[in-house]
Formats: sequence, structure tokens, C-alpha cells
Amino acid sequence: MKVNARQLMADASGLLEIRKVRDLRRRTGATEIITAALSTIEHLRAENVPWEVIAAALAKQGAVQCADRKPLTGRRLCALLSAIRKREARRARKRRVGADLVPKRDGQVTTIAPELATKSRQPATTFSESAFRAEAYANLQPLLKGQTR
Repeated sequence: MKVNARQLMADASGLLEIRKVRDLRRRTGATEIITAALSTIEHLRAENVPWEVIAAALAKQGAVQCADRKPLTGRRLCALLSAIRKREARRARKRRVGADLVPKRDGQVTTIAPELATKSRQPATTFSESAFRAEAYANLQPLLKGQTR
């Protein structure tokens, strides 16, 4: 069977236009609604209002779930709140990266304690490479005594 190239191009471009018009991943806007009402939701929870009641109140104001626009449920509200909190924590971590966690005071310089400060960091004795090799060879002598050449 042969494929008609012109027909294939026409069909593909037509389907592409339909796909652009009908977004396959329609968003409900529930996350934005819940983010805006986060402090109110937390206040209601502090007063022991059940999740289902809060979800029903949000659904009455237009918060829906899924592409088929079902009313928001208590379980879905909990999941969305968890996702929002994780997103905020992730954003906070990104803001902290590279930033100094201890605020600097104006005009003060951080110094080391006098007990920890040393005048110089030179080793007590200096070794030459030949001395180092001779010492390493001397340490190997007991292991090599049993071997014959």
C-alpha cells in the first residue's frame, strides 16, 4: 500500500491545529485557588473544620478537579496542599543556595579565637625526598627479609 504524501501532510497539519485548540492537559486552577486561600484553610483546620467541609466550600467557589471538572474532594485538597508545601520548601531551598545563612553585621570582621591562631603552619621537621624513601625502605625491611632474590 502506498501512502499519499500530500494527504498525509494535510491530515497531520489539520490534526495539529485541532490539538492546539483543544489542549490535552487542561488545567483546573485548583492549585492557584488553594495557594491564594492557604492561610484561611490553615485557620479553618486549626478550628477543627473537616477537610471535606473545606473542600466543599472551595468547590462551591469554583475549585474543581480533573479534566471532567468534578467538585474538589477532601482527599484531593490534602494532596494539593501537600504539593503546594513541597513546592514552597523547594523554592525556599533554591533561594538559600549560595546565600550566607548567618547575616553579616555592618562594620564587624570575623576573627579566629586567639587560642586557635598560630604564627606559622610549618612542619616541625622538613624531609627531603631521599630521606622519605629511605625511611619507607627501612619500614619494608622486616617484610623483605624472608624473601630471596
